[in-house]
Amino acid sequence: SGSTGSCSCNEQFDQFVLNGLAEATFSHRNILINFEYSWLSRTAPNFFFPADDLATSCRFYQDVLDLPVKFDFSENGMVAFRVGNEEAAIILKERKKFPDMAPTLWIEVEDVRAKYAVLQGRNIRFLSEPFRIRTGWAVEFVDPSSNRLGLVDYQE
Repeated sequence: SGSTGSCSCNEQFDQFVLNGLAEATFSHRNILINFEYSWLSRTAPNFFFPADDLATSCRFYQDVLDLPVKFDFSENGMVAFRVGNEEAAIILKERKKFPDMAPTLWIEVEDVRAKYAVLQGRNIRFLSEPFRIRTGWAVEFVDPSSNRLGLVDYQE
């Protein structure tokens, strides 16, 4: 299987970190990935979106889109909504608590710290070193078009 659509970014994406993807469609700030890949996990990713008003955004996802709440850490500025029957979630992050928040796609891997060590030699612009989250480890980076992506593991 090859590409299912256009890739408005350069051909260099094929050489980028996600080179195990069999099918992908990319457009401005919207990413759709068909999960046939090598080192990436086989679970669906999490999508992070900034929320100017967390309560208003939560009502939209819960009441308008009928998405069930996956977790509610609103006291920490985050609420997640389950997408389908997979582990995938849309996670809202309140801008007041996360002023540098940008739309982000997190992809689960087996071990973030091990994958980070491998990927450091592949010319990737990481935004930080791996950091602890409630359920394991995460690290974020940007692709050649400055789209934000992250790797996450759930080792806790």
